[in-house]
Amino acid sequence: MKRRLRSQHGRNRRRLISEPLEARRVLAASFGWDGPGLGSAELTYTVGNAPSSLSQSEVDSAIETAFNAWAEVVDISFTEVNQTGLRDSIDITFTNIDGRGGILAQAYFPDDVNRARIAGDIEFDLAEVWEVGNSQGRQAFDLAWVATHEIGHALGLDHSREPGAVLAAYVSPNQQFVSLDSDDIGEIREL
Repeated sequence: MKRRLRSQHGRNRRRLISEPLEARRVLAASFGWDGPGLGSAELTYTVGNAPSSLSQSEVDSAIETAFNAWAEVVDISFTEVNQTGLRDSIDITFTNIDGRGGILAQAYFPDDVNRARIAGDIEFDLAEVWEVGNSQGRQAFDLAWVATHEIGHALGLDHSREPGAVLAAYVSPNQQFVSLDSDDIGEIREL
């Protein structure tokens, strides 16, 4: 979100604040990939093209970090494959969504809410500046942090009201992924 402020001298200046991660257009709830109360899932995933600000190995590493964060707290396994569009698979791509300064990424809920072809898929906006970590400060977003957030949606979680949670609706470019918040862990275990 960008907010324009008018200075005392009448000139506009831009103040950057937290950005929304994605627009949630549908009110839906998911039981996750395993169905209600079954407790485990085996999913595959693919990682497509890398944005210009990162190498493919940096992207792969950030995505693996994000998947591992979830796999460490619940009984879900993630196996990388080379084919897109598989059943019980999360396809990850970088594409043009809405340009810089808008939606960072978007994810689809599991196949109990979406048709199998798009269920769990994640798209990151190519127009954004991505990094792994926070060496660029407010100039780029941590791909590991945003990927962990979007994978949470792909697993069936909605936004959290806890400001420190990875599933909070907003992210600052100053944030760097370290670990899931206790709220994130509680929500995924409940799901």
